[in-house]
Amino acid sequence: MEIAESYRARFAEKGVAYFINSKKDKGIYDGMNNGIELATGDYVYFLNAGDWFYSNDVIEQIVKKAKEENSPDVIYGNVATVERRIVTVKRGSENNLTKHMTMGHQAVFVASQCAKNRKFDLKYRITADYNMVLGLKLANASFSHIDLTIAYFVMGGVSTVRPKKYLKELFEVHRSNGIKHSFLTRTRLVIGGYKTAIVYALSSIVPSRLRQWYNVKLKKKQICQIKNLD
Repeated sequence: MEIAESYRARFAEKGVAYFINSKKDKGIYDGMNNGIELATGDYVYFLNAGDWFYSNDVIEQIVKKAKEENSPDVIYGNVATVERRIVTVKRGSENNLTKHMTMGHQAVFVASQCAKNRKFDLKYRITADYNMVLGLKLANASFSHIDLTIAYFVMGGVSTVRPKKYLKELFEVHRSNGIKHSFLTRTRLVIGGYKTAIVYALSSIVPSRLRQWYNVKLKKKQICQIKNLD
């Protein structure tokens, strides 16, 4: 609370309403749902602890995009993941969204009314964000991609370090949304989940150049840029 209060004056200088609401909740997604309930703007966005905007004009660019495209339900961009100070910018995509989260949660802006109508399902401890975005997509919500890097995201979340739990929730999200996959597709998702966990676990001992080669050669479809964190 002390840290949150320390920013109040800086928001006031910008003329931005700054509201702090602190109460007991059932976890991060319950806290986010509380935020959605309190939202009064056109869009909601969550910048979590440890994440930060890629540039100072992100909000201005999103507002411009919303005005240009008549306020789509979901605006998403690219996200810069940080692993041991190696930054990999991944392009957001709607392709394969029925298989797994193909856009960084830190790069997604959702129309407030859509978020209020479909809040985070608290039975999912890891994949509630994916469940929300997937549900909106299946409900024919309008999606718009902006080729803009939205935020830095430091790797090391539960989906990375606990692949078994992540995959269990992933397949439950699919079932609850009426999505059926072939045995081959499910096998590939399992292999991909464990591969990501293994690569992250080894990242501290694998040379930076080798990690960069892995990102460029094996994940090249969604890689926009790779650099060192300044």
